[in-house]
Amino acid sequence: MSDQAKSSVGWTVWLWWVLAGTGGGAVGFAAADALLNFMSAALQRAIAEVVIFGLIGAGLGTMQWLVLRNLFSQAGWWVVASTAGAAIVGMGAASLSSEIEANLIIAYGLSGAVLGMLQWIVLRRQTSRAWLWILASPLGWAIAVPVVRFTDRMGQDMASRMSEAVGLILAFGLMGAVVGFVTGGVLVWMLRKPNSALP
Repeated sequence: MSDQAKSSVGWTVWLWWVLAGTGGGAVGFAAADALLNFMSAALQRAIAEVVIFGLIGAGLGTMQWLVLRNLFSQAGWWVVASTAGAAIVGMGAASLSSEIEANLIIAYGLSGAVLGMLQWIVLRRQTSRAWLWILASPLGWAIAVPVVRFTDRMGQDMASRMSEAVGLILAFGLMGAVVGFVTGGVLVWMLRKPNSALP
């Protein structure tokens, strides 16, 4: 990353990252819900988690790419890493009960870990501190679960007046915002460090 690019990485980037997480989570789940509605019940049971996780990963990756493309070259690989990582986690997510919050924290923490490792492959060419992303990503995803659960309980009355799909779109948008809040701060710190560029 050039010195000029480093100087442009400020808290405005963090704000855009949070907004990208919000939009990516909401759009990704909306796309997954629309796609699943075209599938048979049997097919939904077989691949629903892969579709949901994969498209949320694609939504997040695409929105975040809009931020990253101004910071370094080959940022398009971020979309590939995010989609692939989320889809991989979706393959194992179906075995965890969504009624148990600890299971959700584990599932989304693992999702963040897999995403973080694949996204690290992209980041490591931009900063020598990219290894921090492997820690920040699962932390952000794990924190997001109780936050979403808490706000869901607080908004029970409002949720009862909307469809389940709309409620889930808002929930995944909030989840993306929380993840973006955590990881965006780490991203800004990593990319602003004067000795973070690799030769």
